Amino acid sequence: MRIVQLLGPSTGGIRRTVATLTEALRADGHEVVTAGPARVLEPLIDTDVVVAVPTRPAPLALAAAARQLRSLARPGTVVHAHGLKAGWVAAVSGRRPFVLTIHNVVLPGAGAERVLRRLERIVVARADAVIATSPEIEQTFSGVARRITTIRPVHDVGVARRGAVEVRREFGVTDGPLAVCVARLHPQKGIDVLIDAWTLGIDASLVIVGDGPMHDELSRRCARLGLLERVTFAGARDDVADLLGAADVVVIPSRWESGPLVLLEALAAGVAVVTTRVGFVEEVVGRGADPAAVVVEVGSGAAGLAAAVSALLDDPQERERLSARGPAAARPFLDRRRVLDATLSVYRSVSP
Repeated sequence: MRIVQLLGPSTGGIRRTVATLTEALRADGHEVVTAGPARVLEPLIDTDVVVAVPTRPAPLALAAAARQLRSLARPGTVVHAHGLKAGWVAAVSGRRPFVLTIHNVVLPGAGAERVLRRLERIVVARADAVIATSPEIEQTFSGVARRITTIRPVHDVGVARRGAVEVRREFGVTDGPLAVCVARLHPQKGIDVLIDAWTLGIDASLVIVGDGPMHDELSRRCARLGLLERVTFAGARDDVADLLGAADVVVIPSRWESGPLVLLEALAAGVAVVTTRVGFVEEVVGRGADPAAVVVEVGSGAAGLAAAVSALLDDPQERERLSARGPAAARPFLDRRRVLDATLSVYRSVSP
């Protein structure tokens, strides 16, 4: 089978999901072409062909990108677009069959929210099949898509190359606990709430790993709150496994997610996690008396997050329990074969 994996100007989890799926498909003997903005998949894998997927649905830019895609997707090729921006291009190109994966939805407060929501539903309706990354997304579009199924994303988990002492020394943490947050600096990730939580008595250094459109705003927030000595913005890194392994606690403060992939990385690394109740979190960590992470409500805000982090930092036995539970909880969600078989089933369902 020949597949074009198309993504837009994406960062974070979408890129890693596409890279992992591409590698799995190629290992299974399929011909896969990766397409999107220049170097969008680096350093994970190469982007084979540049398709200038625009950040906004400007007609001329969409038409140009659609022409580029048409030159790649000869008859019999499955076009698999990841995200709304790539979906615009695939829909305009007219190439069939066209599979769309929805990794995120248009969130309240987004610029031009009403227009984007309408475009989102149009693209979903035009796709031959839709893959949702969470049941919530599937439910949202079940009345719009021709066919839709949930397939949990998967990506490879890195292995730490440096010891915790060396990593902590890099960030000036020679004494006291260390918390790590890995996220794109975007409103949905709740980093502003996390920063506010650090003003409420959490006795730990915090390293925030990632980049994004809120970087300058969040840096100014830290300065205004007097947190610059305790909060470090590490930027985008290729040694996330090292930083996770050095942490006493990993914090995931997202407002909304189909599923925070860093949760799987942290659990697999045997690190205690505090996370908001978003996406597949409870499916992974479990419910009831013996969860594999501390889960707080999104609406609990900075106070709820601070209380959970402080309590975990003050309880080494609970951190040890969570560290022991993590790898087994993450393992079923790191199965490449599961995702590969489910995705191929979708491709076959729309292929002539």
